[in-house]
Amino acid sequence: MLPFCLTEYQKRGIMKVANNRIAYGLLEKAGYSTEKLREIQPKEAWELLKNKGIIKASAKRKLKPKIKEKLRAYLQELKANRNKLYTEEEYNSFGWARANGIINAGQNKDFTSKFAEALTNPKSIYRKQKTKQGEYMIPVSDIYDKFFDGVNNTIVYAKGTIDKPIITRILQIDEYEETTLAKRRKETYEFERRGIRTKTGGIYRLHTPTNYGFEFYKQRKSKKST
Repeated sequence: MLPFCLTEYQKRGIMKVANNRIAYGLLEKAGYSTEKLREIQPKEAWELLKNKGIIKASAKRKLKPKIKEKLRAYLQELKANRNKLYTEEEYNSFGWARANGIINAGQNKDFTSKFAEALTNPKSIYRKQKTKQGEYMIPVSDIYDKFFDGVNNTIVYAKGTIDKPIITRILQIDEYEETTLAKRRKETYEFERRGIRTKTGGIYRLHTPTNYGFEFYKQRKSKKST
């Protein structure tokens, strides 16, 4: 599959998060505070709406334009990635992840913030999440708004400095329910600390720089410019 195609995995993720986002939005309008909403899981949000007489089907009808908008924004972002130029050093260090749509703008922003925290804050939870080889394991998501941070189903493995991060690999977990996802992440962290890599396949998708070589990137850019 071409790197810039929107995969079924990505579509499902966008639509699932968008569906849950409408639930949180409706609860906010019903008077729930930001602090309270942070404590509520998506399943609980829909149950609360059901109790208030708002069924999920009717909420989804309101959501359709939002889903289209989210997909349109995602495709525009991928197009913007195609036009961004990286040097060979930048591409091999971190650019490969963005240039090939492995992580999007929201995830990259989340990674940058958490990676900086891991490097500078001794008390940060991300500082403790390291592989046996010394890579930080940073869980990232899209940052949608003040009370809903998306789903942390992507783990970015990184080392280096704030100015020059090196992304060594990225693990995507095809799971969107936060309670189950938290267990998957915990298992991954425990295995990696012992030097055991998570097996790929099924719900796990692994991306490494070797899958997206600089020469292929250069050829693609050259074809686009002609």
